[in-house]
Amino acid sequence: MGKPLASRGKALRKLWASYGQAMDQPWESLKQAMGKLWTSYGQAIDNPWASYGQAVGKLWTSYMQAMGKERTSYSYDKGMGKP
Repeated sequence: MGKPLASRGKALRKLWASYGQAMDQPWESLKQAMGKLWTSYGQAIDNPWASYGQAVGKLWTSYMQAMGKERTSYSYDKGMGKP
């Protein structure tokens, strides 16, 4: 009488342990997936701002270079820069 109960208890413990592991695995994979998603989302948000900043910087640099060339050519055309 004692042996069937003991073996039933072992079987239940094994079943409960495997159930706990099965329940833990989806949570772990979900956490990893959410972490990867969040990381890629952060990179995607960072990239447009970085490229936007580079584009604005390049535009501003080319604008200032163009203004400098215009001023230089304007001053030379008026005879201010000629010796």
